[in-house]
Amino acid sequence: MFSSVAMLLLLHAAPAGAECEQPLTLFELETVVSDAEQAMGRSAELFEAASTYGKNMLPCLDDVVAPHLAARLHRVLGLRAFVAGDQDQARSAFAASHRIEPSFAFPDTVFSASHPISRLYAEAAALPAETEPAQWQQGTVAWLDGARLEQRPITSATLLQQTTEWGAMLSTHYLWPGDIVQTVPAQLIAAMPRPEPPPAEPSSVLDLALPTEPLELSIHAPVQPAWLRPSLVAVAGATTLAAGISYLAAGVTASDYRNNDHSLDELDRLKARNNTLVYTAGGLGVVAVGAGVGVAFTWQ
Repeated sequence: MFSSVAMLLLLHAAPAGAECEQPLTLFELETVVSDAEQAMGRSAELFEAASTYGKNMLPCLDDVVAPHLAARLHRVLGLRAFVAGDQDQARSAFAASHRIEPSFAFPDTVFSASHPISRLYAEAAALPAETEPAQWQQGTVAWLDGARLEQRPITSATLLQQTTEWGAMLSTHYLWPGDIVQTVPAQLIAAMPRPEPPPAEPSSVLDLALPTEPLELSIHAPVQPAWLRPSLVAVAGATTLAAGISYLAAGVTASDYRNNDHSLDELDRLKARNNTLVYTAGGLGVVAVGAGVGVAFTWQ
């Protein structure tokens, strides 16, 4: 049983010239080609409807076909030309199919090796694959049977599609040998919308790059309390004076110890007093030195 698409094609004949009220997708084209392939040798009406619809709607394609689909299309249109009695067009379409898929052969369950279609396909496969340099229109990209080629085949049919340089579809034409490539109007090329650039995605990678400008390092002395330096000056002065007095008193005690007659108890007392004064003078001297160092470090 054939698809509903093929049955619909029987009821609505394809227009003689494509009036693209809506684009023809690659999926829809492949469906039409599959309908025609299934109808080969089984239903002439379904095959004619599908193949005619597919050919006439080619200008409405919205994307570039793949080479494999282009080869299938060439075979369907070659069969259509054979049924219509045009041996030359059938041969050139079969030659295009063979050029794209050299290993293809019709299954024996569809056409036997002695069938006229199988013999014509073999003749087409034996044709030399002649090409000629092609000058494509500036501002367009040309696709021949789904591939970008600089040489145009001249002994076989070709599916020519032209797009803008950014991929927007401009035209699709099925060319027989000798057909002239139609020029795409410059206004149409300029009017084709360009794709929107994708939005920038936030980077999840940490930026570890060093700064381009040198860092300015400044070292500041810690803020000192206003009372600190005067207090250290006072301590240094007082302890220095006290150490001096203690040292002088120790000297007087030592002189009294050496030069005067004293009892043993008095001598012990003078000796203990002298030692105390010496130690006191030394301790006060250490404090005075420390305070003096503090004054030096806090000087601004």
